[in-house]
Amino acid sequence: MDEKVCDANKKLNDLQHHKKSRQTKLEKLKYNLEEMCLINGTDYNVEKDQQIRRIQNDMDKASIKLGAAQNITRRYEAIMDNLQKVCHETRVT
Repeated sequence: MDEKVCDANKKLNDLQHHKKSRQTKLEKLKYNLEEMCLINGTDYNVEKDQQIRRIQNDMDKASIKLGAAQNITRRYEAIMDNLQKVCHETRVT
């Protein structure tokens, strides 16, 4: 009889140990899931920030090109003014 009780106690302890280890594993998995969900939420913000930076870079490039075009236009207008003055002076003399 004592042998049967001892065996039953061993089985009970073994089952309790498995239960605790599985509960611990479950808690770790839940924690990992929460972390992954948090990271996924953060990734979305990172993608959005990258897109905003890309658009800002495109705007900066367009602004640089606009400035260069305005500079070229001013130079051509100055050249045109000089040519018109030279043509006018040659007509007058």
